[in-house]
Amino acid sequence: MQASYLDRNCHLSSSSRTSDQNLDFTDKSANRPTGHKPDHLSRTLWIRWSIYTILGVFCVYRLAVFRPQPLDAPGTLRPILYAIFHWFVGLSGTPDEAFAKWSTICSLVLLVPPALALLNYGRLHGLVKLPSRAGHLLCSRWLFFTSVTACLVLCRYPTLLQNEFNPDEGAFIAAASKLFYDPNYFHSVDCQTNGPLNIYPLMLPAILGLSPDFASSRALVIVIVVLCSFVFYRTIASIAP
Repeated sequence: MQASYLDRNCHLSSSSRTSDQNLDFTDKSANRPTGHKPDHLSRTLWIRWSIYTILGVFCVYRLAVFRPQPLDAPGTLRPILYAIFHWFVGLSGTPDEAFAKWSTICSLVLLVPPALALLNYGRLHGLVKLPSRAGHLLCSRWLFFTSVTACLVLCRYPTLLQNEFNPDEGAFIAAASKLFYDPNYFHSVDCQTNGPLNIYPLMLPAILGLSPDFASSRALVIVIVVLCSFVFYRTIASIAP
């Protein structure tokens, strides 16, 4: 009888240990991450880098096959911008009236970015109540930087139509045009104290089919200013409380 009692206790203890092991295995299996998420992330990264690679190859190809055009030729930017400006001036009776309208538009547009910034501040601190959809739209980051870009374009638009401001500007455009035929900077051009980082970016409008000229180089400056503003904004946002 005592032997049968001991056998029964051993059987019960072994059964409890087996059930505990099964529970531990179940918990570990439930907590173990599945293989779908890493596969999904790796596939997403592969697709993203494939797109970047295709875009990079396309840009290099466009720069390699592009041939610059003379200033104010059909393949340059300034004739396109000048046609838009000529249309705007034609809406007014005199050039002075057109200048007054342009100044008024620029002054009003300059008020948009600070107004959006104040609206976002008031919404975050409960000073302004807005509907959910309108608040997300008016206080969005992209709308703010779109307004900043519009301010820069409108206020600098007349400068895109002018001739060279100094001899260096013309020399830089000539150097950028020559680099399409001989991309070795130190072999093909001599810009004295200016290095390749000042000249190679002037070739970038060729990706869009635009030959380097005064307008495209100044438009590139606007793009650089907008990017610098965005980087400055992200830097402050990352360290601000």
